[in-house]
Amino acid sequence: MSSPISPSAGRHQRTRKSGRSTCGGASRFTTAANSTRKTFKRVADPATGSVIRAGVGLIDKAEAPDKYTVRFTLTIPYASWPAITASWQASIVPRNGVETLSTKPNGTGPYKFVSYEPNGSLVLSRNPDYFEPDLPKIDKVEFRIIPDFSTAVAGLERGELDLVWGLPPEHVNKLKDSPSAHVSEVQTGTWEMFGMNSRLAPFDEPKVRQALFKLVDRAAIADIALFGHGAPTVSPIPPYHPFVLQQGGADR
Repeated sequence: MSSPISPSAGRHQRTRKSGRSTCGGASRFTTAANSTRKTFKRVADPATGSVIRAGVGLIDKAEAPDKYTVRFTLTIPYASWPAITASWQASIVPRNGVETLSTKPNGTGPYKFVSYEPNGSLVLSRNPDYFEPDLPKIDKVEFRIIPDFSTAVAGLERGELDLVWGLPPEHVNKLKDSPSAHVSEVQTGTWEMFGMNSRLAPFDEPKVRQALFKLVDRAAIADIALFGHGAPTVSPIPPYHPFVLQQGGADR
């Protein structure tokens, strides 16, 4: 599996050696290859605790056949490998910056790290060298860490905040008539399951499981638990998905 590296993406912080940038020319090839290897080695280390460690553990070897390509050889065929390399946990970091990543983050994104106050805020500034022309549009972004959503929503309505992300459903209706804020909702694949262990009585009896399935008002539970912002389903595939099977088994 080969993964291309953008030739125009430069890091926020560049290390110079022998009078030339490690982000250009032949040095870039070495840096990209070594950084990629070290990044994936770090992710595969159990001490890192990465949630994609199991997937990264499939790597048998990593090679760099040219300046902008890293080729991974896996121990087994794995169709989801592109999703692993595209996850944010697999973001490539410079090989000499792994140890300081938590205090001096570095990358190729549209914004540069400015400051971080634990349990306070994260401040980013526009990256003038970002490889996408005319982007980003905003010069400065500040993320405020506010654990209590009631406080965050109050700050939103007072104009102290521009955006509150991941709003719990119980707060959505409270903002319905707000003169200064509105809620945007999109359907997602997030789901919760209440399962029956078929190895334990009485759930080891199919008739019991079928009866319970028919007795439970799943629509009412979804409506109460999600304050009207969810829907019952019969599988992890969301009900709005074009490939979902309806409860009767027919294609939608």
